[in-house]
Amino acid sequence: MKKENKKEEEEKVTLDNYNSLNDYLFYKYMCEEGNEKQQKTFLKAIGVPIKGELKIKNETIAPEIINRKKCILDFLTETNDTLINIELQQQDKTDFKDRIAYYMSKLTRLEKGNDYNVFKKVLIITIVNFKMNNLQNYKQEYKIVNIKDPTDIFTEKVHIITIELKKFKKIEKNLNNREHLYLSFIDKETDHNQRKEMGKMDEGLKSAVKKLEDVLQSEEQLRIYHKVELEKTIAEKEKLRTEEKIKQGVEKGRKEGIKKEKMEIAIELKKMGLDIEKIAKVTKLSTDFIEKL
Repeated sequence: MKKENKKEEEEKVTLDNYNSLNDYLFYKYMCEEGNEKQQKTFLKAIGVPIKGELKIKNETIAPEIINRKKCILDFLTETNDTLINIELQQQDKTDFKDRIAYYMSKLTRLEKGNDYNVFKKVLIITIVNFKMNNLQNYKQEYKIVNIKDPTDIFTEKVHIITIELKKFKKIEKNLNNREHLYLSFIDKETDHNQRKEMGKMDEGLKSAVKKLEDVLQSEEQLRIYHKVELEKTIAEKEKLRTEEKIKQGVEKGRKEGIKKEKMEIAIELKKMGLDIEKIAKVTKLSTDFIEKL
């Protein structure tokens, strides 16, 4: 009983051991309505100009729909001229870039009867905890440009920014740089005391710290937090099982491929009249197996 209690105590989420990249937690301290201050300062920190006021478009997330299929935990807001979507992704998914393209196409749909010049610019910002490309810099920006002349931008309506936290961790940080400050705050390796110090440097982060503390001291909010973490664990295990199955399939195919090749060689040598013992020596197949070919 003491061991079980100790285990429960170790697993209890507190201000000392929470995961800041938990989808629901990120939604609560950065994305939901009421977080306009930290949203605006974060966007400015990563170089996104804001025209007019931010209008939150995220739907309220009910606890009963927190699961991998029904709940989209992201940041969706709009300014006078731009729709902004931030996607936080911890796990490397092979279809992640395709999903981003889908989100972009979904956001650019026109209402029936509207002119094409009515729809707003679309900005997708991805913050990922895995490697997206082989480039050195942690931050990349993409637009639709002429392949032969990248200075020729086809349209300003489409813009993608990717931020890779794993690459960001490797650089020397300067917390006077607002981009470094905000990404360090989001990084799950930053502890809560460090976040509180960062909050003293930025009003938006001060608000984010307050939201984090509110969530992590609420039993209901913690229940949802744990549910999201459980879903992530299940997904990770499924990914590992799939990778193992693929590995086993490749190995089996490799072995069968070698055997088939040896069989074909053995058959040809038999046709040539070579002694079975010699064929076995060359192919490493048994004499009994060769005789049955």
